[in-house]
Amino acid sequence: MASKAPTTARGREIDLHPVTPAAQGGGTQALPDGSSFYYPAPVEGMIAGRTVRCVDAVTQVNAHLGYEPSDKDRRDMLTLHAATGVELPSVFRPE
Repeated sequence: MASKAPTTARGREIDLHPVTPAAQGGGTQALPDGSSFYYPAPVEGMIAGRTVRCVDAVTQVNAHLGYEPSDKDRRDMLTLHAATGVELPSVFRPE
C-alpha cells in the first residue's frame, strides 16, 4: 500500500525512496510488483540555496515510466521539464 508523501503548509512534498546501496554509488529500490529500479550515483542539486544530493532529471523521468502515471505524476514531469528542459516521453506531454 502506497503512502501519501508528507506535505508542508506551502504544498511542497518530500518523496523518499529507500534504496539498497550499490558499489558504484547508486542504489536499487525494491518495487511493489517484485521488480526493482536502479538509481545511479547522486548528483548535486540546490534547494533554497542549499546543496543537496539528488537524482538527475533523466533518472526522475525514467522512474516514472512502466506504470500508468497519475495526474500528479504528469504535473510533476511538466514542472521538471520546465525547470530543466529534460525531454519527456509522449505520456507526459500535453495533448
